[in-house]
Amino acid sequence: MNPLDQLRDIHTTNELPWWPLAPGWWIVALLLAIVVGFLLHLLWRYWQRLQQRRAIVQTFEHLLPQFNEHGDHRRLAMDADLLLRRLVLHRGSREVASLTGVRWLEHWGSHAEDPIGQLLITAPYRARSEFDSQAFHDWLMQKVRAYV
Repeated sequence: MNPLDQLRDIHTTNELPWWPLAPGWWIVALLLAIVVGFLLHLLWRYWQRLQQRRAIVQTFEHLLPQFNEHGDHRRLAMDADLLLRRLVLHRGSREVASLTGVRWLEHWGSHAEDPIGQLLITAPYRARSEFDSQAFHDWLMQKVRAYV
């Protein structure tokens, strides 16, 4: 008699069900959901800031076409100054928005001898202002893009 004939057939264990999950997997799933939610929140905030930046730059870009319609240099300088102050206020800096003269220019990275920067502080108050609107707009857009 062969001793191997006395052995029983191999029985596999019952498969463990995958549902319901073990408590450890619930913790992992919860942590994963929190991380994904946080990342989505950061992505949403980044997208909102990007949209705000685009809207701000677009507002400043419309100054030149508006100037081409009305042709008033003084109004162009006043609108630019007003929009810059609104931008600074939007960023939450009342102190900077209240600056005037050379200190206002210095905030925008310009100096008193900069002829285009000088237009920002003098042109709104002149009875008659004539200047290169394209150069002024280019200077303005450079400052705005650097700020936002």
